[in-house]
Amino acid sequence: MIYDARIITKKFFGFGDQNEASSGLKILIENKVNFDNKKNLLIASVILVSGIGGLTLQVAGLQITGVAFSTLLGIILYQILPEKD
Repeated sequence: MIYDARIITKKFFGFGDQNEASSGLKILIENKVNFDNKKNLLIASVILVSGIGGLTLQVAGLQITGVAFSTLLGIILYQILPEKD
């Protein structure tokens, strides 16, 4: 029996047909991101854990949650982490 990932994620996690995680993984695969590079692996791990875990930042009445905060973390980490392996 073959299962469609969209049906499984909708049933178990309540996501819609086009969930963010599968779209993000598709982009990573199509662009052949090198996960042998420790910087890429670390950034992807932080983004996934913070996005799935629902990490939230609250500063002076401003609240940044989920995907938005994970995106900001990824951009900041990419800029500050060294390129060396």
